[in-house]
Parts: sequence; structure tokens; C-alpha cells
Amino acid sequence: MIEVEMIERRSKTLVKAEGHAEYAERGKDIVCAGVSILMKALAAEATLRGGKCKFEEGCAVVSYPTRRMRQGTEMFIAGVESLAQEYPEHVKIIRK
Repeated sequence: MIEVEMIERRSKTLVKAEGHAEYAERGKDIVCAGVSILMKALAAEATLRGGKCKFEEGCAVVSYPTRRMRQGTEMFIAGVESLAQEYPEHVKIIRK
């Protein structure tokens, strides 16, 4: 199972994804691919908007210093929530 952890504190949000969906074998897992592309898009958006980002093989920690980044965060959350609803045995969201 992939666990996506979101921690919101004042002006920044930290996002971390760990695990494997185990929907299919590695390299052919559409659920893992979905979470990975959302993480990569969020990391790219943060970088373009002047945020700080660290992306490592399926795990990103991103800070959002501006209101403009809120849209990127909302897109990410909507995408991950959609995956968690469609594949509840493979994706779990943890909010802190």
C-alpha cells in the first residue's frame, strides 16, 4: 500500500509518499504510476513557483511559500483522493 502523508503547517505543506501499491508488479503498476506522476507534478510546480522541493524516488517534501502554490496543492490532493477512492486497498491518505 502507498501511504501519502500530508502535513500542513502555517505557510507550508509537507508531502511524503511511501510504499508500493501492489496493484500489479513493479514497473507495470498503474496506481504507483498515478501517485508518482502527481508527486512529480507537485514537485515541478513548487520549483516553478519558487518553492523548495526535494524529490527522491517516489517521495517528495515540498514547501509552499506563496498563495499561488495553493492551486498546485489542491490539484495534488484532488488527484490523490481520487486514487484513494478508486483503489482504497492500495492508497491511503494520512493528514496531520
